[in-house]
Amino acid sequence: MEKDHVTLPPKLPTERSFGLFFAAILTGFSVYWLVTANSVAASDKEIALTCHAASEAQAPADRTRLLQLFQTLLHHAINSSASGSRISVRSKLHDGNVQVEITGSGLELSAEDLSNVFAPWRNGSGLGLFIGKGIVEAHGGQIACSSQPGAGTTFQVSLPLTPPRA
Repeated sequence: MEKDHVTLPPKLPTERSFGLFFAAILTGFSVYWLVTANSVAASDKEIALTCHAASEAQAPADRTRLLQLFQTLLHHAINSSASGSRISVRSKLHDGNVQVEITGSGLELSAEDLSNVFAPWRNGSGLGLFIGKGIVEAHGGQIACSSQPGAGTTFQVSLPLTPPRA
């Protein structure tokens, strides 16, 4: 196995787990597509939106659900950011996982907000982050949120490059 490259079997097993359909997706392309699809919304608010897809890998995932997750995170970042702020979307391979980070410079969360960020109906925000956490966990991955004064808020999603066990 080369660094930053994983070879998957010619045909991935398809599984249905929590209503998910697993197939090979190209992670870098998916991140690039997500940023491109949201560039107008960011531009309308004069937000600089950047994409850094450091490595291309195939990951077994439900493409529709992952795009739903990342769209929710990016939509949240755009709506929470003020004009002139920056949002970056990065993907990389690390320890057999694909990591995607969405960082918005315009929003800082308090310790109390961070502790409840994935709770349903948090501060009237709805179910998006709660559902997103469920999508990540159904893929056998992890999601975290951090916030630093002056640096903004980062959502980090880590997904395994191997299919989750049923």
